[in-house]
Amino acid sequence: MSKLLKLKFLLGMVMLLAFVVTTSSADATITSTLRKGSKGTQVTELQTALGVSPVDGIFGNITKAAVVAWQSSVGLVADGIFGAKSRTALTGGAVSTTFPAGCASASGFSSTTGIACTALVVSTTFPAGCASASGFSPTTGQACTAVVSTTLPAGCTSASGFSSTTGASCSTGVVVSSGVAAVALAADNPASGTVPDAGNANFTKFTISAGPTAVSITSLYVTRYGLSINSDVENIKILDEDMVQVSSSGSLNTNNKAQITFSPALTIPANTVKSFYIRAGIVNATVGGKSVALGIDVASDVIANVTVGGSFPVKGNLMGTVLLDIGVLTADEDGTVTDSQPDGGATDVVLNKFKLTSGSVEAVTVKQIAVERQGTASSSDIANIELFDVSKAVTLGTAASWDANGLATFNNLNIVLEKGETRRFEVRVDIVSGSSLTVNADLTDGSDVRVQVVGNTYGFYITPTNSLTNGQGGSNQTIQAGSLTVTKSSSTPAAGNISSGSDVHLATFDFQVLGEPMKLTSINVDTTLATMTYDEVTNVKLVDATTGALLAGPKDLITGTEDVTFTDVVILPVGVTKVKVTANLASAVSLGDTIKIDLDAPSTGIVAKGMTSNDSVTPSPTSAVSGNTMVVQAAALTAVTNTTPAARSVVKGQQDFIWATATLSASNSGEDVNVSTIVVENTVDELDTTTASGAQDVDNVEIWADLTSALSTRGDVYETKIGDTKQFTGTADGDALLTFNLNPIVSVTKNGSVNIAIIADLSASATTSDTFAISIDTDSGDVTANGKTTGTSVTLTPSGAGQVMTVSAGGTLTVSVDSSSPTAALLLDTSAEQTVAVFRLAANNTENLNVDSIKITDDGTSGDDVVASYKFYNGSTLLGTVVPSAGLAEVFPSTGSLVIPASDYKLVTVKVILNDIDGTGFVNGDTLITTVDAAGDIDTTGLASGSAVDSTQTSVDAATHTAYETYPKVEFNNAGVSTVLGANANYVAGRLLITNMGNKDVTFDSDDTLKINFEISGTLTTATDAVTLRDAEGTLLDTVNMAATTGSTSASVLFADSTLTIPSGGSETVTIYVNTGGLTTDGNTLQPWLSDDAAANLEFSINAGTADYNEADYVFKGDIFGLSHVNPS
Repeated sequence: MSKLLKLKFLLGMVMLLAFVVTTSSADATITSTLRKGSKGTQVTELQTALGVSPVDGIFGNITKAAVVAWQSSVGLVADGIFGAKSRTALTGGAVSTTFPAGCASASGFSSTTGIACTALVVSTTFPAGCASASGFSPTTGQACTAVVSTTLPAGCTSASGFSSTTGASCSTGVVVSSGVAAVALAADNPASGTVPDAGNANFTKFTISAGPTAVSITSLYVTRYGLSINSDVENIKILDEDMVQVSSSGSLNTNNKAQITFSPALTIPANTVKSFYIRAGIVNATVGGKSVALGIDVASDVIANVTVGGSFPVKGNLMGTVLLDIGVLTADEDGTVTDSQPDGGATDVVLNKFKLTSGSVEAVTVKQIAVERQGTASSSDIANIELFDVSKAVTLGTAASWDANGLATFNNLNIVLEKGETRRFEVRVDIVSGSSLTVNADLTDGSDVRVQVVGNTYGFYITPTNSLTNGQGGSNQTIQAGSLTVTKSSSTPAAGNISSGSDVHLATFDFQVLGEPMKLTSINVDTTLATMTYDEVTNVKLVDATTGALLAGPKDLITGTEDVTFTDVVILPVGVTKVKVTANLASAVSLGDTIKIDLDAPSTGIVAKGMTSNDSVTPSPTSAVSGNTMVVQAAALTAVTNTTPAARSVVKGQQDFIWATATLSASNSGEDVNVSTIVVENTVDELDTTTASGAQDVDNVEIWADLTSALSTRGDVYETKIGDTKQFTGTADGDALLTFNLNPIVSVTKNGSVNIAIIADLSASATTSDTFAISIDTDSGDVTANGKTTGTSVTLTPSGAGQVMTVSAGGTLTVSVDSSSPTAALLLDTSAEQTVAVFRLAANNTENLNVDSIKITDDGTSGDDVVASYKFYNGSTLLGTVVPSAGLAEVFPSTGSLVIPASDYKLVTVKVILNDIDGTGFVNGDTLITTVDAAGDIDTTGLASGSAVDSTQTSVDAATHTAYETYPKVEFNNAGVSTVLGANANYVAGRLLITNMGNKDVTFDSDDTLKINFEISGTLTTATDAVTLRDAEGTLLDTVNMAATTGSTSASVLFADSTLTIPSGGSETVTIYVNTGGLTTDGNTLQPWLSDDAAANLEFSINAGTADYNEADYVFKGDIFGLSHVNPS
């Protein structure tokens, strides 16, 4: 190589390696120090990483020159030796290019300290949990790209102590740099491919990883690579993972770069990774054979708030250009859009009309359409951006609001346009606010149409042809003055009772403001008083029902007119403001007096003006908006002891038992009611009056209330204790009383109610069969209550009797076979679980029962030889697996895994896995009967009493099941069978599909019977050889006589002519032929069917064995019917 050629090569290599070398996955395999003379695969990897040519695995002068140039570009000592520091830099470790004080490069000596500028020690550390600069830390979640690089003075290995070579302090001149964002090529980056002229594609997929600081990117530069020119590429943009454009569109400059901006900034939250695409188009008429790749060349091309790292350039694969006549999509205006001057609150305002037309080459599919907000109105002024298909009169989608980029994007449209087809569209919006501002919608981004479309023949993305004037609707829509609408609020008090007092809530109205804030300077409120007088209504106020802020007033009613006009200035924002009307009602008002609040014709009774436009606004409606009629009533309360819980037994020692519930109701009250005292009664009936029992056996009595949505620690709804613990006294029959001063006092809302519970324990020494009925005492005054506003005392007489609870020594358990337990079935000797029994375990109403053990017995023919293991389930929860012994299996559920609530039941499902039938101990036809055989076979413990509660039933038998290696399944397969009956010696009456259900052959031979029944209306000519059976190949299986020629009859097929064998896993279709001579009369009918009335109606053998098995009662269970054939002549 000549000196000039070598010089040119080295200069080119230095320029090339001024960029950061792209790291390949093979870089990690370079583990040795490489120098001139080295050979092998690691040299090959190095040459590939540095772009050396040829790649021959020999470290010669060319490779050394490339290493020197690269080391210089990254701030390493340029000695041409590829060692540990070079490996770190090449594989992504951050290497600081900060030199000692007084040094501008790695050559020479410092002008201020005299230290050699090459005397650098570079140490690279990664965040905790990271072994490299990729991914995220498994211990902190921090991006591993947040590499910290520390440059130390010569002779130092840390920032402490002094240099071993210079004696200088190792803490002097230490420079630490870090990066907290990483750009990388995505693992699923698009593969190399072709892009036609006038087409577009995703050229590159890349990721941005944020470390502990959120990343905000305002712009980046996309670089073009490959054998092409800048004018070949157009409309470069960034899309997110949903293919939504998040950037501006850019064009390449003379440096092969396109600046892409983000407004607002592109944000990646801390410790997250987001993926993006670089998308671009190939300019129409670009010749084929060119290559284009797009990427981010260097870290400095990403303008962000944090340091950016990564292995640059981050570029996609080369895409080849091809000159191809692909489909065309043209975007054009569809008529004129004029300024409709919409008011605030207007809906379905048309901003843009456009049409899309496909060309003649291929049909196309429109995947996405996006429009951008234009005009002076802000995003919050507009809602419900709708893309409407005018041609099809359907809505294609509605975006609730503009996104952060001012776009409304409609994805997954999949609109197919056939060749030459035109589809018309409108962009419609709702106006929320923005008086005097303008709004429009733009379909374009510069010259680029915001439509993603793919050709249906060639499959390429097509760059739409832009025939639009500017992409926007023909005129901006100028938002006019806002609007005000008043309605009765859904939160206004229902027609009902009120009381005298201050700030009584009389009505609530919704003031809906659209378009712009409203200034109200006059609001007229009218009242309808009936017998109430105007001077009894004072201090009328308008209050913001949401915030409680006073809007207007207080004012008294005008004498003689019974209304009030507020002239306070009220400013209402855009949206709905709930305005509450309150007033003071004098104590002199009479019970039964009524009052109703009206907003008298808001169109004339309210004076309003737009805050932005300063235009006067006429509120709506033009008729009065009325509240409900309220009636003055005194405070009232009812207290009723409920019928729940129902009468039941209570086991001795039961704790936290709900003895009674009651309801405190203020449904007929004029105001809220405070309840402060409740008297509880215990009515005792002793079985043995000589014992020292009585009311005292119910102890630790408390009152609890349901005041919130929470549950108590007991699991019930009564979560708030309002009556502290008290003890009944007395050992005799009769009534015992306890008075509870409630703390907190219970406030019952007007028209509402509060439910309470009386909760107590039952002494373990209580006498069996004694009874207790607990309730609120029913004497007048046993509940103390007052009106919350007026303080008026409420007089009431509680009602309702407590339910009789009977003392029990313990619960009882009843065992039975549940109705869901399977009836007699055929079982297969497979490893699959098969259900054989479902037992119902029921507790009486005394206490919850914890199941301790369940024992079952096999009363079938062969005991342990049949069942390999039993599995016990509570629903889908496995309680245990047991291998039987001597025909018994007993499971011991873990404590609490199977609890039977009092007055309830649990189902225990028993499943089996069978042994293989061996022909000796376990043979085909053996039976399995699962039974709870003896009293005490199921043991439980009462959770209240702590006593053993065992089953007492015997011989609780589930169904008898029969085990086989295989058996047939028989059904009619009537596909293609005609039901038009006529005289025919071989009429197809039906087809049977016989399926082998097991792992051995099913055989039907001359010893086996298949009985086929017929219902005949009419008379056959002959019963002799009337029925023929053939297999799917037409082989004759048997021809037999019919038992009769009319009515209910049958034919028993014996397979005398041929044996029918159905292999394991297979099936066979057999056809039933009938000699239908004689059935020629209109209305004659014929129907075949299979009866389960006798097991012998179906016989089969297994593997052509000598034993025959009769199982029609199972195989034909419920009877199986074929088609009904009718002579229509």
